[in-house]
Amino acid sequence: MGDGLAWPISFEARYGAGHDRTLVLGGGGVVFVAWLTGYLGELSHLGVDVAAADRIVGTSAGSLLAGVVAAGHLNRVGRVLRLLAGRPALISRLAPAGEFYYAEPYHQQYLEANPNGYCGLGGTGVSCPVGLAEAG
Repeated sequence: MGDGLAWPISFEARYGAGHDRTLVLGGGGVVFVAWLTGYLGELSHLGVDVAAADRIVGTSAGSLLAGVVAAGHLNRVGRVLRLLAGRPALISRLAPAGEFYYAEPYHQQYLEANPNGYCGLGGTGVSCPVGLAEAG
């Protein structure tokens, strides 16, 4: 094929071929794991069998939860998170917050200084009319 330097590949998207239902979970850290656990748990409570997907994939935090859903442990993880949520003193002892660092000055009130938003994407359409308290 060709000059032998490159092997041509097809970019035709067929990764979903043969799958009727796929569950795709994004990333977002530990907060997203908690939020998504609650969200998927509520879908399950409403009768949506999220574990019945033919394929379950995720990235970052979503990959962790994809494994939980595929193994059938969504309700178990939900119970543990609810238990921990009711014990903030325990959490603060197990994982104490570190020192807080403010972002660089040019990131403070970023959208006020850059009304077109990040990377010229056209802004978020969100405003903060109340403002923020001064750091002290």
